[in-house]
Amino acid sequence: MGIGVCNKILITAGHLMGYHVQFLDKKGLAIRNGGVYSQLLFSKKWDAEKPVTPIIPQGKADVLIGIDLLEAVRAMDPKQPYRVCSQEKTAAIV
Repeated sequence: MGIGVCNKILITAGHLMGYHVQFLDKKGLAIRNGGVYSQLLFSKKWDAEKPVTPIIPQGKADVLIGIDLLEAVRAMDPKQPYRVCSQEKTAAIV
């Protein structure tokens, strides 16, 4: 529930600031140790001829906002399939 609320706040704020915002939510079953995360892409303008996917490639995230320590570590761990962070590029707030 926490990351969903944060996601909605960031989407709304980005939209109000004039950004084109795309997002992807993945909601696993937390009771079964499933990950819950969102990926957001903010861009200055939308080009319909060159659509961009909101899926962040491995190691290409600019910022990681982690609400749960375990999920934040998973996003940073190179052994995990959904790793989006890199030591050189990504700032993390946990």
